[in-house]
Amino acid sequence: MVCAFRMRGQSEAEVAKNAKFNSVEDMYFRLKRWGLPGLLPQEESEEASKADGKRKAQGAEGERQELPPFANAATHLRDTIHTLEDPYLEHMISLKEILQGRYFIGEGETGEANMREVRGMQWHPHPYEVVLIAVSILERQGNWGHVERLLKELHPRPAEANRQQLVRFIYGRMVNARGRPLLNKQDKPIDRGDGLLDRAAQVAALIRGKAEIGRGAKGPAIPSHEQFLVLHMRSLVEKGLSREEVAKREREEFERWKLETKQSVLEELELAKQGLDENEFASEWRDAHDYLQELEEETFDEDEFNRMWRLSKDLE
Repeated sequence: MVCAFRMRGQSEAEVAKNAKFNSVEDMYFRLKRWGLPGLLPQEESEEASKADGKRKAQGAEGERQELPPFANAATHLRDTIHTLEDPYLEHMISLKEILQGRYFIGEGETGEANMREVRGMQWHPHPYEVVLIAVSILERQGNWGHVERLLKELHPRPAEANRQQLVRFIYGRMVNARGRPLLNKQDKPIDRGDGLLDRAAQVAALIRGKAEIGRGAKGPAIPSHEQFLVLHMRSLVEKGLSREEVAKREREEFERWKLETKQSVLEELELAKQGLDENEFASEWRDAHDYLQELEEETFDEDEFNRMWRLSKDLE
């Protein structure tokens, strides 16, 4: 009935409630887990697809370790935010920069008509500018449209910007001059994992307690609905249940959900029959019939269970 409820224009929260789920997140993780990704909203489905392509990446190993509250650094971070505006941004607004040979040359206003203040020169733009551009890209999570806007506003000849190296240094990916990914011997895109976005995440991980950053793929983000299932599996393991026992429980729950869902759909149809006219009920019945047929054909997703099981084992 998820599709039927959405067709009525209901919000995701209303759909979850009427379809007898505990919450929206509970609905999402169960639909994914039961092999019904087509019933996920587009953004959730896309995230799930991305995660499926990275299943062999590193997991979350080690014992559970409570981290210091991030609020501890709130004062310093607020100071950073204020500093970005003044003096960093204010200083840059009055800066005149020239690119000559290998150097960026900085000059400032002096209040006199034909005199400029000398503000240093280096192979890269002014240090304040480096920080502001990097923070801007990180704040937008590397959104390429935002990068293009920065080029349009700050590059002297945007059409000639070296986008090949920008992709390399922001995302860590290798592309050709036309922006197409370069492939390795396994015909997979080359990703060095050392772009600005990767390096920022690695620095943050080390500051927050990671002992070291290993080589290789780091693993996709795990959405909250999958996190719930992984922790649930982990709790069963800690109670002494074997993999086979956990799998049995999950299969039984899946079958129980199918039965309860079928009963719920039939009850909704009975109520609809009493409150709708003949044409409206015929449309409702067709939707319900299609959904029940689809539900009947669904089987327990063994591959998805195995993936969740591996993630739960990574928490050991």
